[in-house]
Amino acid sequence: MKYLVYNVAADGGGALSVLQMYYEKYSNDAENEYVFLISTPELKTTENITVINKKWVKKSWLHRLFFEYICVKKIIREHGIDEVISLQNILLPNVNQTQTLLVQNAMPFTTVKFSILHDTKLWIYKHLISKKIIKSIHQADEVIVQTEWMADEIKKIKKNNHTVKVEKPYYEIKIPESSAKEIINGCVFFYPASGESYKNHQVIVEAARGLVAQGSQFKVIFTLKGNENSFVERLFNEAQKYRLPIQFADKMSREQVFGYYSKTILIFPSLLETVGLPLMEAREVGTSIIAADLPYAREVLTGYETKTFFVDPFDSEDLQKTMNQLILNKKSG
Repeated sequence: MKYLVYNVAADGGGALSVLQMYYEKYSNDAENEYVFLISTPELKTTENITVINKKWVKKSWLHRLFFEYICVKKIIREHGIDEVISLQNILLPNVNQTQTLLVQNAMPFTTVKFSILHDTKLWIYKHLISKKIIKSIHQADEVIVQTEWMADEIKKIKKNNHTVKVEKPYYEIKIPESSAKEIINGCVFFYPASGESYKNHQVIVEAARGLVAQGSQFKVIFTLKGNENSFVERLFNEAQKYRLPIQFADKMSREQVFGYYSKTILIFPSLLETVGLPLMEAREVGTSIIAADLPYAREVLTGYETKTFFVDPFDSEDLQKTMNQLILNKKSG
């Protein structure tokens, strides 16, 4: 069989990790051939994998639409593709071949609301793109998800729910040798996350205000610069105004992140995740974790309850109490 693996959307973050994961998986499948049709990631053509890069697709949505509606069909025909595997949540249009769909975006299944004024991009994704994802789920010959909770959600809406399959992510988490260089004093909470509002930094800021008011000694580290968007700017200004012990440390290398995992407490109140890779990484290191009491975190942290503290991600007082308990434990220990 000859498969087209399609993912022009992936260029960084979790989407790129998933692309690389499937590249490694199919590299070991000598019985089949694969054509990876991607944009900017640099993957090597191998004995059973042909890599086609189309970087111009990333120029705009118009370029993307033109490519998917006009160009892809020609590529499928030229390479004699038997089946299509879409790794980007939405099926390819105008394709007659059997299509398998990987759904790695949890947006269609979240109850979190986004403001059209302050979170325009996320609002569009929630109200428009999510509908396309749902439509693709209905039309796909097979749907793949990475977690049981996502499978349960999809089975509620897909008639042929026997075609929903769970493929657990098998990220090879290699702890860098130089990861323990960071010098940490006192009780430090670490949140490695981007600046989208659903990452829920705000609940940490509110909890920090409460802790400062009661005289607690601690520090919080964000992997943000402070000016990424209007939401992050508000966080930064609030931290400055109330003199909160929050460090906006900017983006970090993988080595730096693992260095902090080993010497801090991971705090992860994100409202919207499929897996939550930092949870997996911190668990591998043996880090204590404060996590949102949501299905994705519960599933990833099953069996790690002795070092995990689940909190209501909408309740800053609940988070404050948990942080304070860990601060006291650190002080007495």
